[in-house]
Amino acid sequence: MSLAKRSCKVNLPFTSVSLSLLSMKVLLVFPKTPGTACAADIFFPVPSNALATVAALTPREIEVEVVNEYFHPLDLRADADLVGISVLTLNAYRAYEIADAFRRRLLPVVMGGVHATFCPDEALEHTDAVVCGEAEGVWPRLLEDAAAGHLQRLYRREGFVPAGEIALPRWDVRGGGQNRQFKAITTTRGCPVGCDFCSVSAFHGSRFRGIELDVLVEYIREMNERDRPRFFFFNDDNLTIDHARAAKFFEMIAPLGIHWMSFASLDVARDERLLALAARSGCKQFFIGFESLSDENLSLFHKGLNRPRDYERAIAQIHAHGISIQASFIFGLDEDRPDVFRKTMDFIAANRIEQPQFNILTPLPGTRLMERLRHEGRIVDSDWSHYDMNHVVFEPLHMSRDQLQEGHNWAWKYAFSPTVILRRLRHIPWGRRGYNFISNFVQRGAVNRMLRFLRRTGCYPRTGFLL
Repeated sequence: MSLAKRSCKVNLPFTSVSLSLLSMKVLLVFPKTPGTACAADIFFPVPSNALATVAALTPREIEVEVVNEYFHPLDLRADADLVGISVLTLNAYRAYEIADAFRRRLLPVVMGGVHATFCPDEALEHTDAVVCGEAEGVWPRLLEDAAAGHLQRLYRREGFVPAGEIALPRWDVRGGGQNRQFKAITTTRGCPVGCDFCSVSAFHGSRFRGIELDVLVEYIREMNERDRPRFFFFNDDNLTIDHARAAKFFEMIAPLGIHWMSFASLDVARDERLLALAARSGCKQFFIGFESLSDENLSLFHKGLNRPRDYERAIAQIHAHGISIQASFIFGLDEDRPDVFRKTMDFIAANRIEQPQFNILTPLPGTRLMERLRHEGRIVDSDWSHYDMNHVVFEPLHMSRDQLQEGHNWAWKYAFSPTVILRRLRHIPWGRRGYNFISNFVQRGAVNRMLRFLRRTGCYPRTGFLL
């Protein structure tokens, strides 16, 4: 039995499909706000697999089309019996625009995703139904209700999805919404770390749950043989937090000969065997949230897993195994001062981090950070399109809003100038140079688009404090 058929059988709670369901067409949409530039808007955008997971929960007798606006334009005149929209905070307004357009044509619309889950009343002003939280165990019932013509307003399962019920994405639907260069797979859910600025624990829970490894590896093998992607991207919130499971997984995928990258926590560097297995199995890059060089900031925002005194050693150990690092830093944390930008650049240069990422602290719905900043009266901007981690939407403690915005813009511009890219990469071994040169200069293009957008929209202050 092929894995595609096997996963469909496991994920669907009913054994037959009603005649009304058989005639349905479902259109699934991932919106992109026109004109914006964010982390996903690059030449090789890594796809979200949320809609492909919903497609996997849909009976194969039902026609499904996926439109990811990062890859293909959406036709608002498209025909469908049900429209499903995955909503993030930064694309909420575009999602509402799409929903309103389809509802004017009297087509039923349902929304899900992180933003709709934590702002259901707002979403319900634009949609017929909202799926709160994970879709497994909820989506099949919603389809039956839609076919019968009586959608409920809210769909929410009790508790989080058990590991054995987590659906693997289905990419063979019309449209697909997938990037041929990358195949994105979520192998686990849940994160026990619980950082204040992250909504993962609220959406997926704090208990770590993983798909059965035999099923997962067979899925990857079939996808690799069929599609031959350049990279697999394991977009788990933290692939390596369970070292024993991660080690077993790496051992099992090593014979497949794939190249892959993933999010990881910094403690992966404390396990030499795990690093060796990751490298042997085809790991080319870890995306690691360093977030801050300050112990006080990390403690305040409950990311105690990171210890800045260990950063230099951890980076060297990861590099020693031939694995590149994409390092994320957050600006605007409560202990940040105006010198944080140059200190961060010096740290990146000293440790030869291949590809840095910079985010402005953003109080997203569903996070403890939003609750606290609201209580403190520090949120100054409620325009969701600014919640893209490139805009200042709150009052920082030890610098002005203009200084935070200017410092963020300067960091991106400086770090991805040609001279600094070449200086950053000139010492890395030849085996890692190709991908890192390409990805840095591709990202330079995305950074320039983002900075032009910020300049056009008046978010490019020049206070001169960095001179």
